[in-house]
Amino acid sequence: MTGMRLTYLAIFLAAVSLAGAGVVASTGDLRFPPAAEARGTDAATPDPGRVSAEIRLAEAASEAGDIPAALAHYRAAALHDPRVVDPRSPFFLGPGFEARLKKWIAAQKTVGAGDAQARADAAYLFRRMYGGCG
Repeated sequence: MTGMRLTYLAIFLAAVSLAGAGVVASTGDLRFPPAAEARGTDAATPDPGRVSAEIRLAEAASEAGDIPAALAHYRAAALHDPRVVDPRSPFFLGPGFEARLKKWIAAQKTVGAGDAQARADAAYLFRRMYGGCG
């Protein structure tokens, strides 16, 4: 009985595939919408004002010595526009940011203890900068 069910399933799937192929052949319309169109928004365009605001907040926190807040704001900026942490991008924050990030990570490693969220933010930024994924 199981073999018969599989046979019927195979026939059904073949019929559905042929029907779909017939529709595509008759209309000639085989295209997939872009990801932004499928979502209904233009998510590919970052808000430059929001990114700039996060970067300003990160720089202010860094100057004040609040490294966890600086990392959180840099991460927020990278989430809004990943190009700010891409060394190949014209929007990259620059070698100064890269050096500060490396220094902050090294300090977290030597101290051992610290803010777990700050470590996660630093790791995220490092992965985005060197690994290309979050």
